[in-house]
Amino acid sequence: MTTMLQNKYERELYIANLPPELTNDQILDLLNRSLKRMGAIIAPGDPITNVLIGSDRRYAFAVFRSVEETHMALALKGVSLLGYPIKVSKINMNAKANYSASTNSLSNLSKFGFNKLAPKTVGEITASTEGYKMTEKLQLGNIPKNMTEDMIKKLMKIFGKVQRVELIMDPLTKTLNGQCFVEFSNEVELQKAASGAMGMKLGLNILETKKVPISQTADAFMIGALIKTAAGQMAANPDSMDSFIGITPKQNNVLESHPSRVIKLKNLVNVTELFENSYYEEVLDDIQEECKKHGRILEIEIPRPNINRSHVPGLGFVYVKYESVENAMMAVKKLNGLLFADRKVEAVYYPEEPFKNHMLDL
Repeated sequence: MTTMLQNKYERELYIANLPPELTNDQILDLLNRSLKRMGAIIAPGDPITNVLIGSDRRYAFAVFRSVEETHMALALKGVSLLGYPIKVSKINMNAKANYSASTNSLSNLSKFGFNKLAPKTVGEITASTEGYKMTEKLQLGNIPKNMTEDMIKKLMKIFGKVQRVELIMDPLTKTLNGQCFVEFSNEVELQKAASGAMGMKLGLNILETKKVPISQTADAFMIGALIKTAAGQMAANPDSMDSFIGITPKQNNVLESHPSRVIKLKNLVNVTELFENSYYEEVLDDIQEECKKHGRILEIEIPRPNINRSHVPGLGFVYVKYESVENAMMAVKKLNGLLFADRKVEAVYYPEEPFKNHMLDL
C-alpha cells in the first residue's frame, strides 16, 4: 500500500502562479503543449492525464502518466503561460496524504497543505469595530458610464462613511466600464450598502452589488477580464493556444546562439499587463535604462497583445537592436540570468533580417 501511494505522488507535481480564469481543460492543454514543444515526453500522446485546480485558481496539481515524465516536467519552471511564469515543485506526500484523508475536495488546500480559515462574517462582528481591519469592499456594477468618483461617493454616503472609491476603466477606451470598488469604514456599513444599493435605479441602469476581497484592485479586475477574453479565444480556437506559451522550440538553440546586433529577452514581461499603457511605458523605461549600459540602442520592440486577434508575433518577448554586434554580445552576457520583477531573464540572439521585416516568431 505504501509503495502504491509513493508511486502515485511521484507522478504528481505542484504547479503555481497559473493564469486565473482558465479552465481545467485549458490548463491541461497548455501544459501538455508546453511539454511536447520542449521535448519532455517519452512516448506519443499527452504526458499529463489530469489537472486539479485549487480554490483560488492560481495553483494546481498535475497528474502524469509516468514517473519519468514527472521528473522531466520540472523543466516547466519559469515557462510563461499567458505572461505568468509558472512555478513547479514536487508534492509533499505526507501533507497531501493527510489532507486527502480528511476531505475529498481540494478547495481548501493551501500550498503547504494547511486548511484555510473561513472568512469572518458580518454576524461575528462585535459592536466595537475599533482597530478592526476591513477584509472586504463593495463592487458596484452596472453604473452609468458618465458617473464620476465624486458622484459615486455622494451616492454611497447614504449607507455609511466612504473611505475610498476606485473606478474600473476599460483597458482599450480608457473610459469607465460601468463598475467600481467602494470601501467603507466597517463591515456593518458595507453590508448595508451591499443590500441597499442592489436593485437601485440610476436613470435606465439597475445597480448590482457584490462583496469582494479588499486586496482586489481595478488593475487586477481589468487584467482578469482580459485573461477571460484570452481564455475565450483559446476555447473558440484551440489551435491558437501555442501563441500563449512563452517557450521556444529546441531547434532554435543554434539560431539563438549565433551573434547578432539584435537580442531577444525572455521571461521579462507580463503579457496580460501589457494591455496597460502605464505598465508598458514603465517596462520600456526600465529596459532602456538597463540595456543602454552595454552600448548604443537603435531600436526596442515589445509586442503587445491584441484582443481582436489570436496571435501577435513575438508576444511575451522583448527585442533590442544595438549599434554593433560587440554591444549585443556584452548585453547577452550581462543580462542573461538578471532578475526582473522576481523573474529570471534569459538573453539570446535574434537574426537581424527577420527582425527588420517584423518576423518575430522564429
